[in-house]
Amino acid sequence: MNSPRFYCREALSPGAHVELPEPVARHAVRVLRLPPGAPMVLFDGRGGEYPAHIERIERDRVYAELAEWRDIERESRLNITLVQALQAGDKMDFTIQKAVELGVRDIVPVESRRSVLRLAGERAGKRVQLWLEPKDAKRIDNLKKLWSLPSRAAVIQKLLDRAFGG
Repeated sequence: MNSPRFYCREALSPGAHVELPEPVARHAVRVLRLPPGAPMVLFDGRGGEYPAHIERIERDRVYAELAEWRDIERESRLNITLVQALQAGDKMDFTIQKAVELGVRDIVPVESRRSVLRLAGERAGKRVQLWLEPKDAKRIDNLKKLWSLPSRAAVIQKLLDRAFGG
């Protein structure tokens, strides 16, 4: 059976004793119901991963002990970009979550003629920041780029540049 794998923002090191971030701790203990001693894998987005086990659980805090660093790259070698029309409500959040889980490297949100959601100025910045924040423990093998809301012409130009090495 595979051990659950969690992203931690803080830099990790072999043999360290770390407190898991709150969303990770909640998912590990409340959703997966992992007991003390349960194995898991932690990574910090800098490449590789650390086998770990839950050392102790205190109310809303979970502590883990890290083992040796393993040079394993789980990130897809494919360079996939999703150009996604803005969606209202939690639909955009769900789309981003699933795209990241499937290995999409870049997500380009665009306003389309039929987009219900319209973002501009400070609201756009806040919304993009919300999309970048991990909401659950399953999120992000490493920090994906989420382009700020570009014009259609800029998106097309960036995609053409990437495709044809421009």
